Amino acid sequence: PFEKFKEFGLDFVVRLEFSKSDLNASEIKYEINLFSIRNQKLAFERKGTFKNQDIRNIAHSFSDQIYMAITGKKSIFLSKIIFVSDITTLGKGKNRKVRKELYKVDFDGVNRKRLTFHEGIVISPAISPQGDKIIYTLIEKGKGKKQMKLFLLDLVSKKTRLISQNKGINSGGIFYSNGNEILLTLSEVGNAEIFAKDLTTGNLRRV
Repeated sequence: PFEKFKEFGLDFVVRLEFSKSDLNASEIKYEINLFSIRNQKLAFERKGTFKNQDIRNIAHSFSDQIYMAITGKKSIFLSKIIFVSDITTLGKGKNRKVRKELYKVDFDGVNRKRLTFHEGIVISPAISPQGDKIIYTLIEKGKGKKQMKLFLLDLVSKKTRLISQNKGINSGGIFYSNGNEILLTLSEVGNAEIFAKDLTTGNLRRV
């Protein structure tokens, strides 16, 4: 069979087999076989079970594993897109109340989920290098004027915490490569300047 596939100029062939689980009617058994046509051998094999309702996530996981086995690199199949949307904005004209919240969606645009519920204006999200945290600026009205605060959302615990609410601007946050320190813009010194803040200790230093 390897010679036949070689005639079509193929380097790899994937074989997927599915069957009903003998132990649980809601589960499906699977077996993945990745064959290298060039080397004429089995390059990757995986067996297991999954729930019927997880089939879409499982398909993404299968694609990721196969891509990794072939290229040795991570794929986009398990990636998420973080974005801001004003879909919850209410009213028109003078009565229009702009609301912008943070959302995430699968790499192919499906499975959208709302992440924040501030009922204000969320801007400038930035993701940590490890992909487990997001910092963003919230613009909210208070005592007749707008206030800018910096928040951190932990995607693992699903908890949000305020990390900067100094007088004036608290914006433009991005992560350092270690994920424990951020750069942000503060204006409490009179004009907007860049500062570094340690997320563990809270220590702040002017850059």
